Parts: sequence; C-alpha cells; structure tokens
Amino acid sequence: MKKKRRGQWLFVGMSCLLAMHPLTGAAAPQEPRTQVATAQDALLQQMEQLERQIQQKDALIIEKMDELARLKVELEQRKAEWEGMKKEAEAAEQEFLEWKTQAEQRLRSLQDHPLDWTLIDILFSSKGISDFVQKVASLSILMKADQQWMEALNEKKQELEAKRDEFKKKYDELHQTYQKIEDAKQMIEREKKEIETQLRSLEAEQRALESRFADSEHPIEEAKTQEGEASAVFLDDAFMGDDVMLNVASQHNIKKLFATAFQQLGVPYRWGGTTPKGFDCSGFLQYVYRSIGIHLPRTAKQQQKVGISVSKAQAKPGDLVFWGKPAYHVGLYLGNGKYIHAPRTGDVVKISKINWSSVSTVKRVVPRSSLSM
Repeated sequence: MKKKRRGQWLFVGMSCLLAMHPLTGAAAPQEPRTQVATAQDALLQQMEQLERQIQQKDALIIEKMDELARLKVELEQRKAEWEGMKKEAEAAEQEFLEWKTQAEQRLRSLQDHPLDWTLIDILFSSKGISDFVQKVASLSILMKADQQWMEALNEKKQELEAKRDEFKKKYDELHQTYQKIEDAKQMIEREKKEIETQLRSLEAEQRALESRFADSEHPIEEAKTQEGEASAVFLDDAFMGDDVMLNVASQHNIKKLFATAFQQLGVPYRWGGTTPKGFDCSGFLQYVYRSIGIHLPRTAKQQQKVGISVSKAQAKPGDLVFWGKPAYHVGLYLGNGKYIHAPRTGDVVKISKINWSSVSTVKRVVPRSSLSM
C-alpha cells in the first residue's frame, strides 16, 4: 500500500511540475519525496548516534546498580558485625563494672577495719600459726587476683572498643564509597536525560517529515506487527545457510531461542530488567538464552567475554552482536541484516536493522553443527 501511495504522490507531483514549468535545458528541481528521504537519513544518523550514547549511559547505570547492590549487601553484613562487636564490648564493660563493684566492697571492708585489726581478727580466728599464715596468704592472693582480673577485664574492654572503633571507621568508609557511586549514578542519569531530550527533539522532526506522507507507528504497535512477521522470515533464514547443516537438536533449540525472543517484542526497556515485566539489553539476552539451557553472565560487558569470536561476515542467526569494547549494548542477530534487542530507556524490545560499521564484536554461544542442550 505504501509503495502504491508513494507512486501516486510521485505521479501527482511530477504532473504538477510539468504543468507549471515546461521542460527546459535546466536541471529539474529535486523531487519532494527525495528531499524528505535525504532529511530523514540525516536525522536517522543523528538519532542513531544519540541512541548509542543513551545505550552507553544505560550500561553505566546498570553497572553502578550492580555495584550498589553488592555494596549494600556488604554494608548490611558489616553493620551486623559491628552491632555484634558493640554488644560484646558492652558485655565486657558490664562484667568489668561488676567485678569493680565487688573489689570496691572488699576494699571498703578493709578500710572500715584497718589491716592491723583484720590481721588480729585472723590471728584469733586461726587454729595455729600455719592456719594464720594460710589465711593471710589467701587474703593477699584474693586482693591480687581482684586487681589482676580487673586489669584483664579493662584490657579486654579497651581492645574491643578499639576493634569496634576501627570497624566503625571501615563501615563509614564503605558507606562513603556507596554514596559516591550513588552520586555518580545520578549524574549519569541526568546526562542521559539531556541526551534523551535531544533525541525526542529529533524524533519530533522525523515524525513531522513522515506525517507529510504517512502516519508513524508507536513502537509497541510496531513491535507487535513485527512479532507476526518475524517467525516465518527469520526462522527460515536460520536454517538456510549453505555452509552448515544443523541437526534436529540444533533446529529445535534455535527455533526455541527465536520463539522466546519474539514473544518479548513490545516489552518495555527497564534498567536491571531480566523478566518479561521489563528488560535491559543484557537481561533480555540472558532471559532468551536461558530458554535453551545456556546461562549467560549478567551484563553486556561480561557477555562479550563468553563464546567464540566470529567475523561480521560470518555472523549467523543466533549469534550475539555487541557495540563497544567493553560492550555497552548487545542484541541477538536474526539474519537478513536484522537483530532483536532491548534498545534503551523509553523504547521496547524490537527488531532493528543492523549497522555493521558500528558493531564491535560478534560472539557465537550456540554451536552451529551439533547443539544438544
């Protein structure tokens, strides 16, 4: 229908031009549709650059989110350990105070009864010289033991307090690191919003150009339309390569891989998303490959390190395609110059035309000859 409509516009436009301006030796003015197409190409290039910048920011944000999640767990563990040390120090202090009270009571008793009278009492209560000597020694040992025990308790208390203070210092440092990462993440989000504003402006220009000839589609509606067309086109292409013959197990798994991917068309992009409620680029690939028993790492940077590297010319349906080194974006190659991916914030899982000049790496994690997951 669009081709027919374009032909009608071209015919009407050319008829009007011929009627208004007879042909002369001068060059004919550029046809409006070509002007629009040229303008659209320029806009698309700018939009692609901005989308790449947004994807880079998204990748950084996801990285910071993962780092924050790890630090949060460590902070909770450190906090629990610090609380435990705090209680241990408090218990040691309480024990020290109890012994101190008992020792003070004994000292008061000696003060109330001077040592001479205490020794006289011991002498009269003793059964003999040896008993007297033993009791005096016992009194001396008791007083010395009190002093030693209190000193030991005091040392233990001071040691625990020192450990607690050191631990608190490390906890505070960790918390400061967490806050710095959180601040960096928020700064990246602000930068990304500025880029998104620029992108929305270009998208508005693009819609204005398209509205002169055809209505533009909403990304979710477009994605749903793609879902109906994708299976037949790309699943056939996955098994049409003349360089390899896929066995039954391979065909089953590739079909399952693509079927799972196509079911997610229209799912919104979400930072840290790994479920059909929302995906980021690497979370989408992780989810899709899990359906055939392959467990990919969490981030695009980590996923870029797995599998076998292949050249762009050797890319086959089912391969991972990456942008950036280290990667900030990843998609699933479908063949026919198309790939499926979760593009960026504000967009949805969709099929896009691949620009091979911007692709940095192609990785194969699905064996092409004998896959039996």
